[in-house]
Amino acid sequence: MKTKPRSVASRIKPAWNALKEKAIYYRAKYSRSLPEERHARTDLKNPREADICFIYNPERVHEGTTILRCFQLFEIVKAAPELGKRRAFLTDSIDHRDSILFLTKNTILGISRDQFRRLKSQNNIILADYVDGEIDETLLDMLDVLIASSYTQYHLYRHLFPTKQVEYLTHCVDTRLEAFEKPKVDTLRIVYNGQIENAVFDDEILKHVDFKFYRPGIKQVGWSNDSWIENLVGYSCHYCVRQRDNFSGKSRLITKPLTKVFTAAHCHANAIIQRYEDDVIEYMGYDYPYLLLGTTKSEIKEMLRFVRESYMQREWLFGLEIMENIKRRCGSGFVRENFFKIVDSL
Repeated sequence: MKTKPRSVASRIKPAWNALKEKAIYYRAKYSRSLPEERHARTDLKNPREADICFIYNPERVHEGTTILRCFQLFEIVKAAPELGKRRAFLTDSIDHRDSILFLTKNTILGISRDQFRRLKSQNNIILADYVDGEIDETLLDMLDVLIASSYTQYHLYRHLFPTKQVEYLTHCVDTRLEAFEKPKVDTLRIVYNGQIENAVFDDEILKHVDFKFYRPGIKQVGWSNDSWIENLVGYSCHYCVRQRDNFSGKSRLITKPLTKVFTAAHCHANAIIQRYEDDVIEYMGYDYPYLLLGTTKSEIKEMLRFVRESYMQREWLFGLEIMENIKRRCGSGFVRENFFKIVDSL
């Protein structure tokens, strides 16, 4: 059996620093004094029959958050049998009454406080989905439900805002990937799927990883264009190692969903990622074979060596089993059930 890279003393310090920076998450998750769930207060007589409106910002229609958490989520909800007598709308209008409003971070940025007041005065329930954005705490009194896009964010919100209803909604993977076929390759091929400025790499890493420099939401591509998906065909491993955010220097509320791993799972591929990234352990577990403890270039190169040596061996197949389970937990069916569980609780 191939030997997995083991941690040494030089790797302990960066990992320990990362854990300290995420300490607020761990305190929230394991605290014995977490508050009971609080539900939204509204005068809406029958929320289970109210219209559900997905509101997007027309100036940000090409961004990934709008594509995945608004356009595609709307399509999932609109086709769901659970919708029943309710109606689902996709709109950029902010003139609604007696409805359930789903607002992404881009939409919230485009709405003034006075407009929020009007929405509340018109008897709407507001679900705020900040994803990896920073919450405007001055709006909290007008937000009925805080939507968390990761388990990390869920526990963080519960801890910081004990009087608010907080719900976890699995981050949508691009629904076009659900028809993705298993890679038909006999040799290992590794791809990085994202913006180059976010990745950890050097000339040596570039010899083993194919970097696809694109953003699915840029205007040149557009959310209806499939060209970026075609770039992933034939790859059996996704390199998901990003520059680590300086968490302690940013807002205490910024977390990230595990979108790159969800994408890899739908591509029937394994993933290389840092162990301390948000939600990694929640979804992948401690035993997933391709978790990095640190992100030094030497550690990454050692992991790439291990990936090559273990390809199609026991460790590789074990990793694929975990990724298949992740695929089930972030597919449109799971997201649909997740969403209606939230709206039925209102």
